[in-house]
Amino acid sequence: MVRSNQAGPGLSFIDLRICTVATVLLSLASFYSFALDADSTNSIRFESKEDHFAVTLPVGWKEMEPELAGAFVDRARLPKPGEIKAYGYELASAKGLMETPVVVVQVLRLARIPERFLGVLSNKELRRKAVCDMLKREGVLERDILDTGYNTNRQLLRMSIIKVDPHAGRLRALNGILFTDTGSINILCLAKAEEFAAWSGPFDKILESFYIDPAIRYRPRAAEAIAAQSRARESYFLIITIAPPLIGLIYFFCRRYADTVRSDEI
Repeated sequence: MVRSNQAGPGLSFIDLRICTVATVLLSLASFYSFALDADSTNSIRFESKEDHFAVTLPVGWKEMEPELAGAFVDRARLPKPGEIKAYGYELASAKGLMETPVVVVQVLRLARIPERFLGVLSNKELRRKAVCDMLKREGVLERDILDTGYNTNRQLLRMSIIKVDPHAGRLRALNGILFTDTGSINILCLAKAEEFAAWSGPFDKILESFYIDPAIRYRPRAAEAIAAQSRARESYFLIITIAPPLIGLIYFFCRRYADTVRSDEI
């Protein structure tokens, strides 16, 4: 006698198993769809098609006016005008000219950084020495460089810095530099030192989720092309790649506070 594997009219055991799997998959899809939707309600994505990047910020942030974001750039320190473009983001509740926290994205359209320099960044001791040497020129002491790191998969240099300014006080920044095939993109997450602990988590997420278009991602080149790069150019690019975010930061705050009339000066 042939036993029937039917679980009901016209529905075999195999069909039932397929339906069960499909139901589970649909449930998971629904769950992840909901999770993504829920996550999207807690964040907002800003993107620049012109400069091939996107940055995801918590809800409650807004993009600065281009003129204000441009105040972070000290163009006198750049080799040529027009090689850097800045985007700024601040809290929607910000009422002053510029209040912390802020996130600034600087796109440097310069020649590509050689692979040899990125190899230096992969070494912890050499990386810290290189960062210290460059930032020392901008008045940042070694003790104020709290941490450095380099992600070889993303070509991302990460620095945590404290800067003491006579006008602005103690400022703390999480600075990420993404090296691209056309230069670099600097992401500066800034807050007053006493506020930074509250923003370190969101700043980390902003840096980790920062997106660049595959069209400008860093691509390794042939060994003979690497050897052709001069060491002098490496030092030059290091200065103009790392320095501008901090230069712009100090430039902006010094200009802002220099125009402020203090009560004890009246």
